Amino acid sequence: QFEDISFVTSGTQIVSSGGQTLSITGIQANDLIMLSGTSDSQQANAPTGFTELEDDDGTANPGAVVCYKIASGTSESITLTNQGGTGANQIIWSYQVFRNVSTSNPIDGSISNHNSGSSRINLPSLTTTTDNCMIVVYGMIDDDGYDTLDLPTGYTRTVMEATGSGF
Repeated sequence: QFEDISFVTSGTQIVSSGGQTLSITGIQANDLIMLSGTSDSQQANAPTGFTELEDDDGTANPGAVVCYKIASGTSESITLTNQGGTGANQIIWSYQVFRNVSTSNPIDGSISNHNSGSSRINLPSLTTTTDNCMIVVYGMIDDDGYDTLDLPTGYTRTVMEATGSGF
C-alpha cells in the first residue's frame, strides 16, 4: 500500500539571462520535481537531467516546456538554460514538488496540449486509471490575448506568476 501523493512546495524564478541557478530546498530524495518554463517570445528548453514531457512543438511564440526529475537529496540546484532577456524575452520557470510518487513510473498518463488561439479553453474531461493519483495542469497565457487565468472548480493553484509580458 502506497501513501497518498502529497504536495511539498512550489516556486518561480524569472530568467532574464542564461546560466542562472534555481535552488529548491526542503525536499527529500525521491520527491518528484515538476518544472515548467514559459515565455512570450523565447523557446524554453528542459534543463540537463530533466525528462521532457512537452515542448510546445519547439516554438517560441509563445514558448513552453514541461519536464520532471526525481530529486536526489534534500536540495536541488538547477542550472537554467542560456536563454532569456527583458520584457517578452523573459522565461518564467515554475516548479512544484510532490512526495510519495512512484520513482519507477512517476508520470502515469499522457500530455494533452491545447492551443486555443484567441479563445478561452476548457480543460478536457479525464478519467484516472490509478488510485490515489494527482492531476497536474499547467497553463500559460500569451499576453497578446487574455490577462487572467481562472481555474476550474476543484482545482488548487500552487503557482501563479505574472510579468508585463505574460504569465
